[in-house]
Amino acid sequence: GVSQLFSDAGFRSLFVDLVPSHLLERVNAVDSSGYQVALIAGPPIAATVFALAGAPMTFLAIAVAYGASAVFTIGLGETRHAPAARQPLLRSAVEGIAYVWGNATLRGMAISVSVTGVALGIATIVVPVLIVEQLRADEALVGVAFAVAGLCGVAGAVVIGRLDTR
Repeated sequence: GVSQLFSDAGFRSLFVDLVPSHLLERVNAVDSSGYQVALIAGPPIAATVFALAGAPMTFLAIAVAYGASAVFTIGLGETRHAPAARQPLLRSAVEGIAYVWGNATLRGMAISVSVTGVALGIATIVVPVLIVEQLRADEALVGVAFAVAGLCGVAGAVVIGRLDTR
């Protein structure tokens, strides 16, 4: 969790090496849409698992999802960069953080991702309170509101992904 913002920014920086430049906008749109799909699908899945199996199984499901995502990286090839020398994990992590922090573009991405995360965290608390307590609406409307926000995010990513910003 501590290095998540650097991981997100570092992951996105690989797109330049992995796809042709004329497809960067589309790849970024697909990446952004993935987050929106998670926003749409994640809460109902979590609520269903929690209602059917309880909190421990819900946390186990989260752990399994993280593990599955790690499995998908097995066998992936290196980018066009020279292979890194073997070194201890902590040292490598510190060097990665230093690299992201020393690169203005990656640093900006890391900061913007973390600020966005804070804003989303606040919205996750405020939106349900506003809908249920201020508007006196049913709790189900909270899920609908987040799903609509996610669908708008997917639509926005698709539209922007069609633009050539080169």
